[in-house]
Amino acid sequence: MSAARFFAAFAAFAVCALHGAVRRSESSGRLAHTEGLLSDVRRIGPLIGSLRMPLEAVCRRLAEQGEERELWERIAGQMSRGRSFSQACGGASAAKLPPKAGAVLKRLSVSLGGGDAQTAVSAVEQAADELSRIASDERSSAARRSRLEGSLSMLFGLGLALLIL
Repeated sequence: MSAARFFAAFAAFAVCALHGAVRRSESSGRLAHTEGLLSDVRRIGPLIGSLRMPLEAVCRRLAEQGEERELWERIAGQMSRGRSFSQACGGASAAKLPPKAGAVLKRLSVSLGGGDAQTAVSAVEQAADELSRIASDERSSAARRSRLEGSLSMLFGLGLALLIL
C-alpha cells in the first residue's frame, strides 16, 4: 500500500466527517436563531405592556440588547424611514431566521401596532408560546438529525476510505 493511497483514504474519511460536523452546526444555528427570537419576543410584552414603549423604541432597544440584534436593527432602521412595523418585519425577511420562526414574527407584526396594549401583550404571549413549541420541535429534530447525519457521514467516509485502500 502506498503512502499516497493511505493519504487519499484518510482525506476522504476526514472530508466526510467534516461534512457531518458542518451539517450539525447548521442545524444548531437554526435552533439558536429560533431561541434568540423567542427570548426577544418575551421581552417585547413588558416593554409595550407596562412601559407603553412605542414599537420603534422597542426595536431599537432589542437592536442594542436583544439576542437577534441584526434583525431588530433592520426593522428599526426601516421603521425610522417611515415603514410600519408590519412592513418592516416583512422587509427584514433576509434575516437568518428559520421559515417557521419567520412566519411567527410576520403574524405577530400584523397583530402589533393596531390595537390597545392588552391586545398587543396577548399577541406577544401567543407568539412566544408558538416559538417555544417550534424551538422544542427543532431541538428534538436537530438531535435526531445530528445523530443520523453524523453516523452516515462517518460510515460513508469509512466506506470510501476502504474502497481507496
